[in-house]
Amino acid sequence: QISAEPDPVGDIWIAESDTLTLGVPNTASKIHGKIEYTNAAQQTQKAMVTVPAGHIGLVYAWGGSMLNASGGAARDTTLAIEAQELATGATVASPSWAPWRRADEQALSTSGDTGFDHPFEFPLVFEELTNIHLRAVATASSILSVDMDVVLVRR
Repeated sequence: QISAEPDPVGDIWIAESDTLTLGVPNTASKIHGKIEYTNAAQQTQKAMVTVPAGHIGLVYAWGGSMLNASGGAARDTTLAIEAQELATGATVASPSWAPWRRADEQALSTSGDTGFDHPFEFPLVFEELTNIHLRAVATASSILSVDMDVVLVRR
């Protein structure tokens, strides 16, 4: 997000063909991803991957960079990988999720480290239906770029 305007509105679902209710696919097992956008200015726009049923997700690396949008004060940001796993007792057929947990975090600043590449010695492993988010919170007007390498392995 480069500036506060325009504000994207609504969610984007990535799914196999399905019957929709208010734009949301009815069959949870057909949903492969969702991108959520907030309504308010200067809110984090985030990338999200949901590990499909019958798979595990392996995150091998992630990285990011921050650039000044214009001159002036230094910009700071915190970038994170967060995961929301199935709650204890939940199943693929009847999912509910545990609270978010932070799997990794990096700080960047235009007055210091403006980029990072972080390969994991051993990949982060996420079970089926885990939501994996890349989140960023930045000060002022910032240009952020973040990516992660996720491999989906069929069980």
